[in-house]
Amino acid sequence: MRSGLSRGDHVYKMHLARPKWFPGSTQCGWGRGVICSCSGYGLVTDLSSRPELYDLNKDPYEDKQPISPESEEYKVVVKQMREYLEQWKARVKYPPSQLSTLANIIWRPWYQPVCHNC
Repeated sequence: MRSGLSRGDHVYKMHLARPKWFPGSTQCGWGRGVICSCSGYGLVTDLSSRPELYDLNKDPYEDKQPISPESEEYKVVVKQMREYLEQWKARVKYPPSQLSTLANIIWRPWYQPVCHNC
C-alpha cells in the first residue's frame, strides 16, 4: 500500500505481504530454461502482523532497511495506513467469483476463438 500522507514530503509504502523471490534477487528468474521459484501457492511471506514500511523519498528502490518498527514514525504511519485500509475495505465490495460454479469452470471449446488463418 502506498500513500502520500500529510507528513511533509514523505511518501510511504507499506508491505503487508512479500513474494518469496528467486534466491539472491528481487525478482523471479526469466529467460529460456529458467524456472520461477516464486510462483505457486504458499510462496508469499505474510507481513500483516508487522508490516515493512519504507519512505520512498529516502529509499525509492526499497533496497535499504525498512523503517524500524520501534520508531515513532513507524507507529504513527502504520496506524494511519491501517485505518485507511479498513475504511477502504468497508467501502469496496468485491464482485462474486467467476469460478464459483462448475458451469463456469468447465472448458467449452465452442467459446474459444477460432483462427482461420493459422
